[in-house]
Amino acid sequence: DEVHQLRVLDLCCAPGLKLCMLADLAPPSSSAVGVDISQNRIQLCKNIIKKYHVNQMTSGSKVDESNDKASSSHSTIRLYCTDGTNFGTK
Repeated sequence: DEVHQLRVLDLCCAPGLKLCMLADLAPPSSSAVGVDISQNRIQLCKNIIKKYHVNQMTSGSKVDESNDKASSSHSTIRLYCTDGTNFGTK
């Protein structure tokens, strides 16, 4: 069976539990993108991902803001602090 990669978008992603669940349910090598307009809420989301995410490879490299890539057998979580009403329209 061929496994498709997904790109999942979670607008107003804080506090982050739904984003973690989406990343866990997505096939390997997929990406989950979390968007929130508040920097404080993005920080909360980062903390939740670090604390509760079952597989640190999924969220660790993006949340820790290092340049390492996550393993291709896991989903990647990316967070953006921006206005979600026009995210991805440019």
